[in-house]
Amino acid sequence: MKRRIGICASILILAAARGAMAGDREDRLYNAIMREAFIPEKSRIAEELGRLGTADAKDKLLGLLGDQSSWNRTAAVRGLFALPGPSAGPALLKRMLSDHMIDDEIAAGFSKHLGVYYEFLSAEYRKMPDQKSRDRIIDVIGTSKTPMGESFLKSIIDDEGSGDRENAFKNLAACYPAGNYQYIRERRDIPLFRAHALTYIVDRGAPDELAVFRTILEKREEVKYRLIAYKAVNKWGDDAYRHRVFMESLREGDENLVQGGIMVFTGVRSDSVKTELCRIVKKGRFQMTRMEAALRLRDYTSPDIVPSLIMILREDFIQRERGGADIFATIITFGIASVFDDIGRKHQRRSFDNSKLEIAGHLKRVTGVDNGPYYGPWYEWAIMNGYSIRGDNIIQMLFSGYRPMREKAAESAIRLLGHSSAREFFARNGSFPNDTELSLALAKMLIAKGFLKDEE
Repeated sequence: MKRRIGICASILILAAARGAMAGDREDRLYNAIMREAFIPEKSRIAEELGRLGTADAKDKLLGLLGDQSSWNRTAAVRGLFALPGPSAGPALLKRMLSDHMIDDEIAAGFSKHLGVYYEFLSAEYRKMPDQKSRDRIIDVIGTSKTPMGESFLKSIIDDEGSGDRENAFKNLAACYPAGNYQYIRERRDIPLFRAHALTYIVDRGAPDELAVFRTILEKREEVKYRLIAYKAVNKWGDDAYRHRVFMESLREGDENLVQGGIMVFTGVRSDSVKTELCRIVKKGRFQMTRMEAALRLRDYTSPDIVPSLIMILREDFIQRERGGADIFATIITFGIASVFDDIGRKHQRRSFDNSKLEIAGHLKRVTGVDNGPYYGPWYEWAIMNGYSIRGDNIIQMLFSGYRPMREKAAESAIRLLGHSSAREFFARNGSFPNDTELSLALAKMLIAKGFLKDEE
């Protein structure tokens, strides 16, 4: 009897010891997380804690999920996804929808472990009252790129009573492009899906799909559809058609289309394109349009682009223009960003200043002169070299009320007329009784040589 009691006591002691050792292990790992300074190592230790799978480990990780430090919360996410089963789902979902510091980490975890969390997430989706939360779950399940994710998206798309069909369709086109061509193409005329389906067709289709986009342009459909059509024309159209559509885009009243054409038809060049670009730099309604046209003029090296490039240097950055056309905002609003995924320049001060530097560099290549990105020196140089800038020209400067300016204009005019020096000019043309007579003579000679032209 005594022996039995002794054996039972030993078993109880061993069990207690094992429990104490297990508790020590959770405490040790938790304390190690708190001491560690770097996220990768914190996360590795948290995953080790999660793999223990004990109630104590889960409780410690859930507590860490509410820690003030986003680094500790990030580690907690990694640890909770290491737990067996979906028991941490409710806490993780709540944090994903409320904690912008770790929401992407949680979303990636759900997508990676969708096999574990699919039933939970799909059930929560059906209960969610607000659009934003449902969209987030659609994105999480959709981006898993699993058969479960594909089926989930199609169930929403085919439910005509669902308010989430467009987001599901967008995710399907982006995440499950293979094997769904006909499914997506057949739905291209449904207004909710049209932009996403057309974008998909441009990315995945064949040249015979060009007819779809020709019709869009001929019918002058909505701006977003025509922007997508530009990409199709540039991809599949012949040189003549690409040139024609580009020229039409440059003459559009909606400057989203002007900007879109400039950005899409990068390989199309001609004198008529150049003329339109110069016109847009001078007369475009919005700064972003004018700047995109000026940047595109770098494709050309003829002297007639100089006034337009100088004029853009006069501008200061405008953050927001009332009613302004911003192609980047447009493509994001319309959900067609992937059509323009090769466009990296946005309308920001830094990119604007860099663009002016690029334009100044091109002016240097064309003229051999370096005035930096400064309008004043370029304006003066251009006037004195026979260009017209904003209606100003050297003939006007010949009659300036400021004598030094008249003298400088006279020297420049003599050079433009082909004389190596003032002495040579006067030797050939005689002397003049006063500055006014000299200016009149020089003006007549400049006009005769074609230096006074109507500015476009």
